[in-house]
Amino acid sequence: MSFSEENIKKIVEEVYLKAEQNCLRDNKTRFAKHVHEVLDEKYNEQLSIKTISRMFDKYINQKEEVSTPGIVTVDLLCMYLGYENYQDYLNTNSSVISKNEDELPQKNRRSRKMVYIIFGILFFTSGITIVWNNYNINYNNNETGIDTTKNVTSEIKKDGSKLIEQLKKQEEKIIEQSVKLGIFHNGSLDLNITRKLQENLFKNYKITFIQLSNINAVTLQKLQQGDINIIKNKSSHYYCIGTVSYRFRQAETNSQLIICELQLQYATYDSDGNFLSQFSNTRNIRANGFTKTEAQANAILKL
Repeated sequence: MSFSEENIKKIVEEVYLKAEQNCLRDNKTRFAKHVHEVLDEKYNEQLSIKTISRMFDKYINQKEEVSTPGIVTVDLLCMYLGYENYQDYLNTNSSVISKNEDELPQKNRRSRKMVYIIFGILFFTSGITIVWNNYNINYNNNETGIDTTKNVTSEIKKDGSKLIEQLKKQEEKIIEQSVKLGIFHNGSLDLNITRKLQENLFKNYKITFIQLSNINAVTLQKLQQGDINIIKNKSSHYYCIGTVSYRFRQAETNSQLIICELQLQYATYDSDGNFLSQFSNTRNIRANGFTKTEAQANAILKL
């Protein structure tokens, strides 16, 4: 197995970029926390936030005093990217990985599930045993399938194209983060505005609507100021709370038209209660129609 600083740098850069795309808050600690949570929740693996931050320091911020990570850490970073492990990363990216690298000592390797694609092997005798990278794979001509030992948990299929397709689909999986979202009008959830904000601002996030009936103005004001304890839960990473109001009046230039004045205010916080200004705003929109319903719908379309 090849193991080099150049390859590790590429992996850490990919991890950083992916975390940046999946986080609302733009800083190293938030990115490291996100990677830690994904590995813990999706793969039941533990990699400390401090270790991940050190990798960002070394390969993103160019702090050379940070030591090179071990294979266990690199394996987990590759898992976050959607690969089985570091070896799977090398196999998939064989055309771009660094050449002429040192071999990783056997004692430092961590045993994980591995998938092998085998093409064009002709079997003339039964009971052939192939020992490959400490994984024993038994083949038998008389069987339609391929039996593997306990170390190989993924069945090797003869049709390699199907395996490639499956691996590509696995790599394309997006780790979703959850946003708890609610825009309220007169104490009740305004589904039209909430869904519009979901579409415009949180399209790539898993959304849970804030279900609070007849919420009073005091409670709503506390939520918008960052007091999110009454809606906070372990599964949500961010919280967006807001209010919307509508005012209607007759157009001065055309008595048949109704004007809707929409005012929207919303604020977004992370799970620690930190205010996220880039996902908070105040909007004032005006639109008209021949009825209040039409004018209101046209105003919402402008969001």
